[in-house]
Amino acid sequence: MRELSRKDKEGKILIKLMYSLEEVNQSLESEKLSDALYKMERFSKSQGLTELENWCSYELEGYKDKPISDEEDKNISETYRNIAVEWKDIYSRPIIITDPKLVFIQKLPVWFGVLELEGFESEGLAIVEPDFIEMMNKLCTVSVSKATASSEQVKTLLGRIRKQARRRLHDALPRVVNRKIRYSVPNFAALVSDVDLARILSNRWTEANLTFESGAYLATVILLGSILEGVLLDKVEQNPAQANSSPKCPKDKSGKPLAFKDWKLQNLIEVCHDCGWLKKEYKDFSHVVRDYRNFIHPNKERQERITFSEPICKVIWEVVSASLN
Repeated sequence: MRELSRKDKEGKILIKLMYSLEEVNQSLESEKLSDALYKMERFSKSQGLTELENWCSYELEGYKDKPISDEEDKNISETYRNIAVEWKDIYSRPIIITDPKLVFIQKLPVWFGVLELEGFESEGLAIVEPDFIEMMNKLCTVSVSKATASSEQVKTLLGRIRKQARRRLHDALPRVVNRKIRYSVPNFAALVSDVDLARILSNRWTEANLTFESGAYLATVILLGSILEGVLLDKVEQNPAQANSSPKCPKDKSGKPLAFKDWKLQNLIEVCHDCGWLKKEYKDFSHVVRDYRNFIHPNKERQERITFSEPICKVIWEVVSASLN
């Protein structure tokens, strides 16, 4: 993970943080829930998963400013955000509830954000709900002050929210039945400087995994070649003076460097090697990737008569992975 910055329409610097799916899953398993939800929120934003992004935001900050429909209220409070409570009077004495009609108030929905909830893990939580307290005062002989939940109940609640986060993340991602991701998605946020490009490359890497597992080897090679091209193009765009001064830089008829958008993959490989960004062995192998990527043209396949296979694909995977590293 790294910080990525760019300017908005008004010229202000915007700081973007992007995390890979692997980082989010790891965080959900081993880190504080608030940290995991933050990473999950940033990942959702980078992937355009707006509904999941909003859910993470409210879980982190709380639902007090969110208009919740009756159906949504029922769904949240009756599933994972309810907590067992003990009612106390103004002298902090427990109130015993015997009326069967009041059993429902022995569990209350909690709308605090996870950031706040984590602060109650050691000592428990006090809930002051004016509507419930008013109702209780009409039925009790002593004044009711609050409902309390033990530290264990708070920890259990946070555990349920964590499980809900895993489920929502799983449901939000596209899946292919009986397919697995063989090659982990690189942290493209650390490789390129643009958030949108990082997202595009990440999606293409995931798609390449799917085409590879389904036996679409030509499509896999073409996708991997496009990923290599995207990373190298970003490198020269971030270092225009050095790239344009390279003797390998492509030029027009007047000797002026071509615009980066007009560079071919061959130019990108040679310039990146000349500038010291791509080692010689990876430069040579990258040209192999480029040559195979050109099989996007049917006539080349007809002339070369090469049949793409799993072993060829595996070589291309390793070459691209090593070049990115």
